[in-house]
Amino acid sequence: MRRCSGFTLLEMIIVLFLVVFVSMLLMQGVSQVITLRLRLLAQVERQRTETLEAFWFKEVTSYISAPISGKKSGYFEGDSNDFSGMCLASLVSGVGTVTHIQVKLEKEDNVLKLLYSENEDEEWELARWFKGKGKFRYLDSNGHWHMSWPTAGEGRESVPRGILLEVKSLQGPIIWYSNVSGRRRAWQIKDENSFMD
Repeated sequence: MRRCSGFTLLEMIIVLFLVVFVSMLLMQGVSQVITLRLRLLAQVERQRTETLEAFWFKEVTSYISAPISGKKSGYFEGDSNDFSGMCLASLVSGVGTVTHIQVKLEKEDNVLKLLYSENEDEEWELARWFKGKGKFRYLDSNGHWHMSWPTAGEGRESVPRGILLEVKSLQGPIIWYSNVSGRRRAWQIKDENSFMD
């Protein structure tokens, strides 16, 4: 009798077992790589969003300025939940346009929202934090922090030196500080076309 050359059934089963085992290991590795990639992309997107939110807050608050002297509106006012005043670089109207802005913290359904509006118009949501608590604080030129503005006393400033937003939430603590670079004393009008100190 002639003997046929080829694989036996046992050899075929072993080869199939090895192929299945190696394929399983590769699929687990690919699955882990895909999971890590998705987590990394979500973290990068969250970081980018947080950076943009902080930029918007600092952009608006750093250009707050004292109003024109004698005007009834436009003075900077703030407490632990909101502030409003004149801004020289608002988010919608743009740089150089004097605009009345308001920034406030509002809690709704366990979500703390940072809301922004111009000229008492439509509100935009700049940021949100789940189960968050937040407050604004205001820095005077002597380095003292206040929970409200304007402060009491003589020689008070029209605009704080800095504005601090502190938020505690599930995402962790967030502290945004903005140095107010706008004019601190009220503008006085000499004539229709010029301003002076």
